[in-house]
Amino acid sequence: MLSDAQISELKAKHGPIRKLSADGRSVIIRRATEAEWMVFLGYSTDDNKRLSAMRTLLDKVVVYPEAPAFAAMVAELPGLVQTFATHATEFSGFLEAKAVEKQDL
Repeated sequence: MLSDAQISELKAKHGPIRKLSADGRSVIIRRATEAEWMVFLGYSTDDNKRLSAMRTLLDKVVVYPEAPAFAAMVAELPGLVQTFATHATEFSGFLEAKAVEKQDL
């Protein structure tokens, strides 16, 4: 994967990062920016773009591997998009309602 120095460089450039691994494949993601999140939400609610919303988000937040290698990974295992996007949205602050603490005042 990456050396400690390369990981430090990614952290310095992108802030918090997270490694996601599934089925022997790994990516490193950063948190989405507010603008990227708004694009993702817009795509998610548009019937014509909904299917590409998760891929669009991942194309922005995956910082390793580089885009051509990530595209090859997805071409081989397209379901990884949904698997990784679910975790990318959580890393960017989206939590299921049951994970949010609620207190009536």
